[in-house]
Amino acid sequence: MKKFKIPLIVISSILGLALTIYILLGFHAANNMFFAPQVSHVSIEEVLDQPSFSDEDYALLYAQTGIAKPMIDILKQQPDFKTKMLSFQSNYFKPQNVVKTKMTPFTNIDKVLNEKGEMIPAFELAPYENGYIFLSKSTYTYNWRHGHAGLVIDSIRGKMLESLEPFTLSMEQDASWWSYRPTFKMMRLKDVDQAFLDEIANFAATSMQGIPYNILAMKTNKTIPTSTHCSHIVWHTFKQFGIDLDSSGGIFVSPGDIGRSPYLETLQIYGFDPSKDW
Repeated sequence: MKKFKIPLIVISSILGLALTIYILLGFHAANNMFFAPQVSHVSIEEVLDQPSFSDEDYALLYAQTGIAKPMIDILKQQPDFKTKMLSFQSNYFKPQNVVKTKMTPFTNIDKVLNEKGEMIPAFELAPYENGYIFLSKSTYTYNWRHGHAGLVIDSIRGKMLESLEPFTLSMEQDASWWSYRPTFKMMRLKDVDQAFLDEIANFAATSMQGIPYNILAMKTNKTIPTSTHCSHIVWHTFKQFGIDLDSSGGIFVSPGDIGRSPYLETLQIYGFDPSKDW
């Protein structure tokens, strides 16, 4: 039987295309480490002193602080509302030294470092509750900036459910670590009460820990999947309550798919372009 040989020109073309894609992904990854505000820093004190806000006021506050309307309404009930918002604004415009670091041999994570090369928090988390979703763009593998996702399962103890990396099991993680990521997005389901979000968080805390990591984990109708990854475990948890957070409807789900979900509303961003869903 005559052996089939792939022409050298075809092999060279495939390798060239792969290299081109890798370089383009690297360029995209490097340019999405941190989105600095594209507007000028302006005073928001007069707006904060108003008894109520117009749509234009909410838009201004979002552009100046990264705090969206639903979270502004939450913070407005607190006695230190103005002080908090001014603090968010100050940090929102602060220049950051964002550096690419190794997480695994193939995966990188962006971190914020001080002048001594020490990792420091990038921003302050707004108040969060059970069932809130945290997203970040700061993780990438082979130059593919896939990001990371987590679910708040115990707001009192500050705990998240996360699936981190190969050869690990899904587990509790401290929510405070998310403030060290130079890109961040906090979201929650629209038009539901906190009791429903508590129920979702309780299911995640009691049933979704200890599941092996698998970057190729696919959607399943099983109550408990045999494997998972960061965005899959968030998607699967909500799917058990009849909510499909995958905006693309594909076989796999990514943090970006969740970030674009029409069922979610944004509460806080940092290092994200406020004009884009992802």
